[in-house]
Amino acid sequence: MAGRTLLMVLSGTAGRRRIVQRLQRAGVRLVLYSPHLTWVTAFVPEQDWILGPVDDAQQALARVQAWVQRQPSTKAAIDGVLCVDEFGVQLAAELAHHLGLPFTRPDVIERVRNKYLFREACQRAGVSSPKFTRIGAPLGAEDAGRILGQLGMRCVGVCGALHLVEPSLASR
Repeated sequence: MAGRTLLMVLSGTAGRRRIVQRLQRAGVRLVLYSPHLTWVTAFVPEQDWILGPVDDAQQALARVQAWVQRQPSTKAAIDGVLCVDEFGVQLAAELAHHLGLPFTRPDVIERVRNKYLFREACQRAGVSSPKFTRIGAPLGAEDAGRILGQLGMRCVGVCGALHLVEPSLASR
């Protein structure tokens, strides 16, 4: 690991400090990508901070590539991408994909993090999953009741969120 450079996408909480310290003791250079300064900045030199958005992979990629171009040619390569924060895993996958680095594919990450896509994938694979449907727009109680009825559930109230009750529990 010595001499390698890892791009750390988001830093998570300070409880991840041991991971950072162990990597640094092993001789790994950490580059932090984050929307703001975090506890990791105490461990990572300022020239290795990349500040940018988490919700725009193209802009994040442009910032990472700009960081790479500013490096001396002997230190320009990013050897891997690390993410220890669930809110950065999609971006980490996108960056790794565009940089040609190993990581879980972005479409797989999206399927795992999105309940609807995950359940669709389970159905296609023949894996048992609960009944589900996608509701695209805010619904009134009547529309919500109709859709939930198709799923074998009933709506017992609407107040900011739907309250769902399985048929077996509806009488309680």
